[in-house]
Amino acid sequence: MLDKSWNARFRTHDQIRSRGALGSLNDGIEVTTQGVRTRLIAWPGNGFQTESIHLLTLAPGDESDRYEYDMSDEAMVCLKGQGEVYLRGQWVQIEAGDIAYFPERVSRALRNPKGNDRDFVVVNQIRPPQFDLYEPAGYYDRAHGEMNFDAIEKAKQQAPLGNLSTIANCITTTTMPMYVRGTWRWTRSDAVERSSICTAARCSVASKCRWCSSSRRVMG
Repeated sequence: MLDKSWNARFRTHDQIRSRGALGSLNDGIEVTTQGVRTRLIAWPGNGFQTESIHLLTLAPGDESDRYEYDMSDEAMVCLKGQGEVYLRGQWVQIEAGDIAYFPERVSRALRNPKGNDRDFVVVNQIRPPQFDLYEPAGYYDRAHGEMNFDAIEKAKQQAPLGNLSTIANCITTTTMPMYVRGTWRWTRSDAVERSSICTAARCSVASKCRWCSSSRRVMG
């Protein structure tokens, strides 16, 4: 848990806007945007005026609305799992580490196919922010063109922490010499360790992980 003096949860939007703060992908108000469970990380409600960053989580079988923005670009970074994005008129698979770009006025969507067995987790950036995304939850007042900071601050304090982890179980495979029956032989030694580098939990033990170093493999 971050120190309160730095943590965005305990700073007002004015304080964050003027001096900055530290946050977490596990800390933020949860809403629904475009039909997807969304955690608000950096957005106009906590001091960000020119962009929004959200954490999107789709369980197997979940699918967003199909949508586009008139003035905003959007980038989606797959953090964990694998899923599909609707791009150029067709569904395209992405996995941990992949990025999808959507310029303004381009139709887009994302989904986690029913056959998957884990969540599809995406971090998106929208620039400039789409204020209407926050209106259904009562955090944006369209009539007055302003954020409802009283409601936002109350919701921020009450928001439960998430349990997202970017730590993957990895197997380190090393080759080392051993003296066996009067001769030196090269043998493989496997040791399970924790790695904060790899987020590609989709990899199998049978193949080297594309996000870890060449000597590591990820357990599914």
